Amino acid sequence: MKPVATLPALCTLANLFCGFLAIAKGADGITALWHSPVPPPPETVERFHHLFSTACWLLFLANVFDALDGRLARITKATSEFGAMLDSVADMVTFGAAPAFLLKFLFESERLLAEQSVKPKVVLFMCFLYVCCAALRLARFTAETEEDPDAHDFFKGLPSPAAAACVASAILFFLYLGEPDAPEWLARRRSSILTAMLGALPLLALLMVSHVKYVHVVNRYMRGRHPYTYVAQIVVAALVLALLNEYALVLICLGYVIVCPVVSLLERVLHRPLWPARPVAPSAEGTGEPP
Repeated sequence: MKPVATLPALCTLANLFCGFLAIAKGADGITALWHSPVPPPPETVERFHHLFSTACWLLFLANVFDALDGRLARITKATSEFGAMLDSVADMVTFGAAPAFLLKFLFESERLLAEQSVKPKVVLFMCFLYVCCAALRLARFTAETEEDPDAHDFFKGLPSPAAAACVASAILFFLYLGEPDAPEWLARRRSSILTAMLGALPLLALLMVSHVKYVHVVNRYMRGRHPYTYVAQIVVAALVLALLNEYALVLICLGYVIVCPVVSLLERVLHRPLWPARPVAPSAEGTGEPP
């Protein structure tokens, strides 16, 4: 076998470690509930929620490593089939199994704490459908990826990291609704929101294996040259989201999941593209600037 690029492989393994640790944190939370009296004391429930919150942030950290490994491999010109396969295996654990595991046990645990009925077979089916579609999505992406992923403006189907981020942000939002400073009108609907989260899992699964066009945000909006006001717009948007920090993550993730299919549907109806063309950097020739 050809030599392996060390730094990209380490980033991929860091992604895998985050996914494994997220599952471990979720299992620790379940263990804490199992070994507590019924009903569990408030400190046990608080620890359970803290462990699940940590697991969700680990999934976001895994997204960072997932973005870095491929970019590092292309910068160092060390892309290989081995790296692509290793990346798919890591993504399967982190963005396939871990989100389904966390949502399954959170749903069942919260229902049991509220002394409500649970249909474990239905919950298991929904979560396995997500895992199954994540595996199919990753296999298709690995088989169809072109030589230069930096040139991609769109993904075919919802990317598995984005689907996992959507699940993680929804869990964080649900946990926030259990805090004392959460809006009362939302806190009263906490159980319904959790049920909606589980019901949305098959939709995320089907979007992953669909042919819906999802924009590659980094390639289209962060690469190349833009007017200086573009940077100011990003800063203003970041400040607004910081003021709404309890809602920002879930709004961003849900917006990405929903807006892209809507735009794709409108393109089919109107028979014309709606996504703006990617800005092209001006040539250095004749500008007095070095190439």
